[in-house]
Parts: sequence; structure tokens; C-alpha cells
Amino acid sequence: MFKQFKALLWLRWEIIAANKTLLVQLFLPVAMVLLYQFMFSKMPSDQSSDMIMATMPSIILGFIGTTITYLIAEENEKHNLTSLQLAGMGSLEYLLANLTLPLVIELVYLIALPLYLGVSLSSLGLTYAVVNLLTALVALGLFIFIGIICKTQTQATILSLPFMLVVAFLPFFAMMDNSLKKVIDFTFMGTMTNYLLDRKHYQLMDKSLIFLLLWLVLTGALLFWGLRHHQLQSEKKA
Repeated sequence: MFKQFKALLWLRWEIIAANKTLLVQLFLPVAMVLLYQFMFSKMPSDQSSDMIMATMPSIILGFIGTTITYLIAEENEKHNLTSLQLAGMGSLEYLLANLTLPLVIELVYLIALPLYLGVSLSSLGLTYAVVNLLTALVALGLFIFIGIICKTQTQATILSLPFMLVVAFLPFFAMMDNSLKKVIDFTFMGTMTNYLLDRKHYQLMDKSLIFLLLWLVLTGALLFWGLRHHQLQSEKKA
């Protein structure tokens, strides 16, 4: 199992490194941070940092998620996933390999962003890590699911783009409309949104966390269903 996981993980990195479009997409959050710094340059530095910290984590997640969606959709288009399943690649190994790399990249950004902005990691505390990583697991899982059910990269673009916009900008919309914020609480972005908009007073054990955990279970079920359905379709064709 470990050898298959390691081989597929390395293959993921090689494909991204060889594809300039995917590589640029992974580095777009860096450009977004610089753009936001320019936009908020007239604000006091602490207010500017707070604004960027309130909006960037979800945007980073959106860009990383669409990258993995395109990657999986490309495999479907070239029938690589079918070949992997017929060769004995299990669902768990496949999911872990697809989840590990984007999760590591997300983690690097989550550490680098506050350090770059001069925000102490100790001041963010464990809540920062828990909220962002749990939300990332759900969001990336749903991006992977979109990639699995799409037969072509065109389909992946059509489905993942609006989902990416939802992931990236829900916290921003919540700033503008309090009634919308109440609706967002029921989504997998509710916990992250509540935390990003009020990190100094946020309490981890709120109702949005319960919904986030329910979304995590639902996402896991969707992923295994999607892979099982794809495998059955492959076996019929074989």
C-alpha cells in the first residue's frame, strides 16, 4: 500500500511541475497577497494584515482545490484512473495520494501567510490550525469528488470554477451581509468564515463546527461512492 501511495504521490508532483498552468495556479495566492497589500496600503499595517488574514485563507484553498480537480479530470480524460483501478490501486490509497499534496501546500501557505504579514503564530493558537485544516479536508475532498465525476477537463472547469468562487469568497460576502452569514453557518465554510471574521473572540465549539464535521462525513461518503461508481463503470467497459 505504501509503495503505491508513494509512487502516485510522486507522480502527482511531477505532473504539476511539468504543467505550467497548474504550477502558476498554485502560486497565484502569492500574487493575490501582494495585490491586497497594495490595495490596503493606506490602512495602518495591523488593519491591513487583519484584512488579508480574513480573506486570503479561503482564496488559497480555492486555488489549490481547482488544481487537484483539473489533475484528476485529466487522468479521467486519458483513462489513467481506470488503469490504476484495474491494476489494483485501492480507493484509500488513491484518495490519500490526491489529498496529501494539496493539504501540504495548504499547510505551507497557512504557516507562511501570517509569518509574512508579521502575525505571530502563537497569537493565532491551535484554533487557527484546527479550523483551517478541517475546512481544507472538506473543501479539497469536494474538489477531488468533482474531478472524479468529470470525464473531461472541460467538465471539470465548468463545475469547479463556480465551486472555487464559493470557497474563495464566502467570507468576503459574509462581511457585507449579516443575513447571508447565518446561511453560511450551515455550509462547510461556516466555521472558517466565523473564525476569519472575528479571530480574537472566536470560540471553537459553536454550531458551525458541528455542521463542518457533518460535511466531513458526507464528503468521505461521496468520495468513496464516486470511486466505487467509477470502478464499476470501468469493469463494465473492460
